Amino acid sequence: MIFIRYFLTTIGIGGYLFIRTPFDLFIVQVILGVSSAMLNPAYDATYSKKLDKGEESFEWSLWGGGTSIIFGLSALAGGLIVTYYSFQALFAAMLGVQMIAFFVSYFILKDGKRLII
Repeated sequence: MIFIRYFLTTIGIGGYLFIRTPFDLFIVQVILGVSSAMLNPAYDATYSKKLDKGEESFEWSLWGGGTSIIFGLSALAGGLIVTYYSFQALFAAMLGVQMIAFFVSYFILKDGKRLII
């Protein structure tokens, strides 16, 4: 599910580059919504399996806080890219980062034995 999610997200983010109508945006958002719905349970289950006994609360707090910080920094970077360049540049950068995540997940998960953490 994690690999499929990265694939769908890559398609969805790439779709931002081709939006011409509100309906196009709706389709892209549906794709991204489905991919997010697929990732959250799969990723949480995978993460839960790797938690250290007795440290679960602390490690979940690191995960939650860390992702919030990354989201905030991503929003800042996105705002700067749009301010100094364009939305097209932002979408191209997002696509590049997502393609890297997709290929990393492929190489980590391709043998079916390793988990992405």
